[in-house]
Amino acid sequence: MSHSDITTQSFVDVSEDAFHTLVGKLSLTVKSSLQCQDMQNDYINEDGHVIATHEMIACQDVYQVRQNLA
Repeated sequence: MSHSDITTQSFVDVSEDAFHTLVGKLSLTVKSSLQCQDMQNDYINEDGHVIATHEMIACQDVYQVRQNLA
């Protein structure tokens, strides 16, 4: 998959188990940020592209991955 293929894919919601399986399988690196009381972890590949995200919004976890990987 080319870099442009990765970055043009939208994110879709997935289960927590599916999310953790993908993150482990692809050996993604986590990059954390806090904005407006919300926590977000971006999971990036070795090329620096965000492949998956984990957000906590209003005390609810939201797990998302690129559409082509769901």
